[in-house]
Amino acid sequence: MNARFRLSLLCSTLCLGLTACGGGGDAPLPPAPRPSLLNADNMLDAVGVATLTHRRAHGDATQLLSAVFNNYVQQTPAGTYACAVSGTLTLTRPEPLQWHYTAQSCDTGALLITSGQLQIDATLPQGQGLKFQLADVLYRGSASSAAALQTVTGSLTVLINVADDLGKRSTGSMSFTSNGRADSYSDIFIANKTSDVGFVQYGASLKTPRFAHALKTLFDERSKALTLEAEDGSSVTATNLGSSTRLELRASAGAVPTLTTTVSDSELDAAVNRALQ
Repeated sequence: MNARFRLSLLCSTLCLGLTACGGGGDAPLPPAPRPSLLNADNMLDAVGVATLTHRRAHGDATQLLSAVFNNYVQQTPAGTYACAVSGTLTLTRPEPLQWHYTAQSCDTGALLITSGQLQIDATLPQGQGLKFQLADVLYRGSASSAAALQTVTGSLTVLINVADDLGKRSTGSMSFTSNGRADSYSDIFIANKTSDVGFVQYGASLKTPRFAHALKTLFDERSKALTLEAEDGSSVTATNLGSSTRLELRASAGAVPTLTTTVSDSELDAAVNRALQ
């Protein structure tokens, strides 16, 4: 083998080795996988804001509307009426199918409505349902003075007859404000199945300055499971176990949980309180 051939062979070998290692330049690295919007670091705070959403959009809203619905059912004339514990509701009737209530420190026993207007509109076709509106309703979630004052403005349409098997008996949107921050809830609904009287689900979409991402929430009354899903499909399912709650984190709907953990009631309550701050 002459010297020129050996040199050519050596150069070829070196070139092959450099090519295999990326040559003389830097080959582009594959992009790092994007972290899920819901992850191990923020899942408990996400459950906190979702739990608060359910308590407000379904629990508090139901109690607020019940305060005036009971009076509406009795078909009372315009006037001022005493609340269950103390305070009053003043009713005006601007139209035959409208009931407008103004609260004055109305203590229902379940909550205290300090002020604001609650309206009922019965202009839907007879027997189909009612429209409720809340305007600057200032209330406490309970009559206790230690509970946070909150303001709610929004509307809710409640249907009576639902034809399909997964009928949404209520639809609406509301904005709740506390500590100077407003949380917006849209697509609020309650769903039933005509073929299964025990089936009840509560849903809502939420946007809040207290959490970085928009979420959709769904609470199943039978399983006591609250599922929250982010825009990228990542989700957390929080299942009430009695004195604790199991959290299951998933990267996408239907996937095997990437993390399962259990939190105490006090930890969950702390997360809800953070969502109110």
